[in-house]
Amino acid sequence: MKNIKNLKISTPDEMLDKFLKWFDIRKRIAFITAILVGIITHLTMITEMIMSQDGLWNSIAYSRAGTWELTLGRWGIELIERLNSFIAIPTISVISCIIIMAITAVILVELFDLKSKISIIFTSAMLVLTPTFTATVLYIYTSFAYCFNFMISTLVILFLYKFKNRKLGFLFASICFMLSLSIYQSYIGVTIGLCLMISIIYILRNEKNLKEILKNILVTALSVIVGGIMYVLATKVLLSISGLEFA
Repeated sequence: MKNIKNLKISTPDEMLDKFLKWFDIRKRIAFITAILVGIITHLTMITEMIMSQDGLWNSIAYSRAGTWELTLGRWGIELIERLNSFIAIPTISVISCIIIMAITAVILVELFDLKSKISIIFTSAMLVLTPTFTATVLYIYTSFAYCFNFMISTLVILFLYKFKNRKLGFLFASICFMLSLSIYQSYIGVTIGLCLMISIIYILRNEKNLKEILKNILVTALSVIVGGIMYVLATKVLLSISGLEFA
């Protein structure tokens, strides 16, 4: 009861001030770099109807995930594509994906505590210059969901390693991992890769001892297991309700 009385609710102005303080010059550089580089390098895809064979077959204007995705355990695709109103037009899809990757660049700056402007610009640019990103946006009917998946896969590690409340961070990370699996299971590699990268950085910077690093890795593994169990249970419930089975 005492904690409830002492609970302070921030005003909109205070919340904005906190966000602007957090969204410092480093994160602004990361966001703007990813946006500019992404638009410049993918301008042709934005202005022309360029897409993969599957993209041409499944979209053009509007595409919504159906029972096939659900039987594959990818029920999160429809959930996330709702944020994009299921629009599958190259111009809108590519720009939406670039914005998502720009937000991911900000997350990486926070996660790795990047301070050098060169490293920030390089990291942000690489996110939208990789062949993987270009190949992803060719599948315009799912590209937004897949890029969103990349972002929440980075959020898993951010919540585990940077969130002040470790218990809440663990919960949020597990939920993010569950959502990641529900969109496309192969993005587990992003989460595992970032876990290894930040562990190596801690060793090189001498910020944590081996015991702390191993503890963080075990917590990450536990979060992955919990998120995986949540995903399996949620998928079974959805399949049962829909009267479907795993493909």
